[in-house]
Amino acid sequence: MATNPTAPIVTLEMLAATSTTPNGGPRTTGRVQHLVVRPATADDLPAINVVLESCHLAMVDDLSPTVLVAVRDNTIVGCIQAINTRPCGLIMLMAVLPAYRHGRTALKLIEAAELTLRLQGCPAWQCLVRGDRHEWMETIRAWGATETDRNMRVFRKEL
Repeated sequence: MATNPTAPIVTLEMLAATSTTPNGGPRTTGRVQHLVVRPATADDLPAINVVLESCHLAMVDDLSPTVLVAVRDNTIVGCIQAINTRPCGLIMLMAVLPAYRHGRTALKLIEAAELTLRLQGCPAWQCLVRGDRHEWMETIRAWGATETDRNMRVFRKEL
C-alpha cells in the first residue's frame, strides 16, 4: 500500500471559547479552527523560515531530517524537527508563530513528532531547552517530559 508523504499526522478541530454560559460551560463563537500537522515539503521552506525567524531561531535551507509543520487556515504557523538518533529520538527545534502560541499548536506538534519517532522505533525522546524559553519548558512538561539535567535544561520522555 502506497503512503502519502504529506498526509496529516495529527489533526485537531477546536471551538474557540469566548466566555462562559450561566452554568459555567464554555460559550463558543461557532468558529471552528482546524489544525493539521503534516510532513514539510520543499515548498514549505520559505514559510518555515518565517516561523523560525519570528522565534529568533536560525533559518534552515533543507528539510532533512524529519521536519513537520502545523497548518491552520492554509498558513504554516509552526514547525518541529525530530531526529531518530537511536536509542533515543531528539527534538532539535520547535517554533510557533507568536500569534498562535496559546492554541495548543505546540502540543500538537510534539504529539506528531512523538508519533513519528515511535513509528521509527524510538523508545524515548529528549531535547535541550535554552534557559530563557520558559513557555517551551512548560509545554513539554505538560506533555509529560521530565527534566533530567537542571543545569543543561535537558528534558526526556519515555514513549
